[in-house]
Amino acid sequence: MTVKNYENALSSDIVDKLLDFFNANVHLYKDTMGMTKISHPWKYVEPVLGNLLSKILPTEKNLGDNFYKHNFPYFTHIDSNNNPHSYNVLIPLYIHNNTEQKFVIFDQCCTDYAGATWLGDIWKPEGDFESNKKRDFPYKDPTVVGCTDKPVDPLLYDILKYDYRNEEMFYGLSGTAYDYKPGNILIFPSNRLHCTGRMLCDYKIGLSLRFEVLDTNNIL
Repeated sequence: MTVKNYENALSSDIVDKLLDFFNANVHLYKDTMGMTKISHPWKYVEPVLGNLLSKILPTEKNLGDNFYKHNFPYFTHIDSNNNPHSYNVLIPLYIHNNTEQKFVIFDQCCTDYAGATWLGDIWKPEGDFESNKKRDFPYKDPTVVGCTDKPVDPLLYDILKYDYRNEEMFYGLSGTAYDYKPGNILIFPSNRLHCTGRMLCDYKIGLSLRFEVLDTNNIL
C-alpha cells in the first residue's frame, strides 16, 4: 500500500480536544530519549476519533502507540512490533511557533517486524528501547529492502539534516516529505522507514496510532 495523506481531515475542535487531553494528563507522561509520551492512547481518544477513523480504516484491533511531544527531530525508525499487518495513523496536533514542519516517509521497508531505530554512529544509550531495536545505518542493514546505491537526494537531505544527523544516515534512502500540519492524517505501513524532518520550531506534539489491517482494500 502507498501512503495515504488526508489533508484537513480533522476539525480544529477535535484537534483541540486531543491537545487538551495531552496537556491535562501530566501524570500519564513518560520519557523516552527526551521525548514526552502517553502510551496506548486509543482507550482515551476513541470517543473523539473512533467514528471518523473507522470510516477510513478498520479500527477493531488497535496495536498501541502514543501521544508524543519533542523538541528535536527523531531518528529513522519503524514501529511494526511483530505484526506484519500493522499500519500507522499519524495525526499532527501542534507546532510551536507555527513554523513549517515536514514528516518524511521513505520508500524502503524493513522485513524484521520487531521494530527498529537507526541511529547511525552517534552515541547510543545502553540496552534496547521498549518497543524496538537500535541499529546503525539502513543501507548496511540486510533487513532493509529497496535501498538504492546512491546518496539521498540533496533536496530531501536538506529537509532531513540536523546537527547530529549526517548524510550517511540516509544513504540509499528515497522518499517523500509530507506537511506535518494539524488537522491532517497520514496512514502508511508501520514497517516503512520514516522520521521527522529537521525542526525549526521549539517543539511539536502529535498522536500516533497503529491498527491491524488485514485487507488494504478496507482503507479508504
